[in-house]
Amino acid sequence: MNRYILTPRAKSDLRQLKRYHEERRPGKGKKLLDEAWQRIQRILLHPYAAPTAKGKVRRAKVPGFKINLYYFVRDNEIVVIAVMHQRRHPDAWKKRL
Repeated sequence: MNRYILTPRAKSDLRQLKRYHEERRPGKGKKLLDEAWQRIQRILLHPYAAPTAKGKVRRAKVPGFKINLYYFVRDNEIVVIAVMHQRRHPDAWKKRL
């Protein structure tokens, strides 16, 4: 795989989480973005390594944060549909399918 897409809602999730972490500790928001980017790079290399959340959607943890990326594989690309804190209701991302 060599391509990924963040849906508009996933982009919004990431912006909100970055802002939240940055407000609490300067530099931590950037660290979140860096870790999320690195996780996406690993997903591109091994798209089926993360456990299945439901159906075709997989869940990958962002290292150093209690945040999950929810994604699925479509053709030759990764589609990230949600970036959510692990304490949110486990079904919250399902509304995005």
